[in-house]
Amino acid sequence: MWSDLRTYTCVPNQMNIHLCIASFLAVVGVFFVILGFRIAVKGWRNRTWPKVDATITESRVEEDGLDPVSYKLCVEYRYTVNGQSFRGHQIYDGWVASYSWKWVAEMAQEKYTKGLSVDVYYSPSNPATAVLKPGLNRGPFIVWAITSVLLLIAWNQFVLGTVGAA
Repeated sequence: MWSDLRTYTCVPNQMNIHLCIASFLAVVGVFFVILGFRIAVKGWRNRTWPKVDATITESRVEEDGLDPVSYKLCVEYRYTVNGQSFRGHQIYDGWVASYSWKWVAEMAQEKYTKGLSVDVYYSPSNPATAVLKPGLNRGPFIVWAITSVLLLIAWNQFVLGTVGAA
C-alpha cells in the first residue's frame, strides 16, 4: 500500500520547472502589454485636450527612496478653467518623470521654475485632470521593451521545457 503512494508523489522535474517559469513570465508579460497599452491610449487621447495658461507654484527634485537611488521631478501648477481654479502635478499622463542622475533631473527642472507661466492641457470631461506634456511619452515604450525581454525569456523556458520532454 505505501509503495503505491510513493509512485504517485509529485516530484518536480526539469520540464515542469521550465514550463512554470514560462507560464509565470507570460502572465507578467501580458500584464505589462496591457499596462503599456493603457498608458499609450491615455497619451494618444490627451494630445487633443484644450490648453490654458498655468503658473508653476512648486518645483523640486526628490530622491525616490529606492536602492539604487533615482530622482523624480515634482512639479505643481495652478490653472483656471471656466472660472474655476485647479491644481495639477502631472507632467505626463500616467508616467512619473524619473531620472537616474540628480543633475539630469535638475536640468529637467529648469523648464519648470517656480512662477513660470506654462501651457497646461486639461481633460474636457474632467478639468481637474491635466498634464504639462500631452501625447505619447517614453512610458509605453519602456514598458513594451521590458515586456519583450520577459516574453523572450518565457519562450526560451517553454522551448527548454518542451524539448526537454522529448
